[in-house]
Amino acid sequence: MTTRLTSVALLIALTACGEGAKPEAKMDPTTATTAAVNPTIATAAAAIAKAIDAAPGQTDSILTANHYTADSFEDLLYAIAADSASAAAYAAAMK
Repeated sequence: MTTRLTSVALLIALTACGEGAKPEAKMDPTTATTAAVNPTIATAAAAIAKAIDAAPGQTDSILTANHYTADSFEDLLYAIAADSASAAAYAAAMK
């Protein structure tokens, strides 16, 4: 699962840098990630991703503490990648 989230994070970074095609958002209308993504949410998602990178064995507990499942966090990352301002904020926060 950590590999899947890392791959999505890489897609966001490439999108923010203007490289590669934007991934198609995979959002389920019943999830909380259907709300408009903004740079503040993208920055918070980057903090979660950094925490997961620092402690990959605690991925589930990190996501749960931030009110996400692996699927809902992945959906959020795709939504961030689909929005250029949010992708740029995410990429900047990941540095």
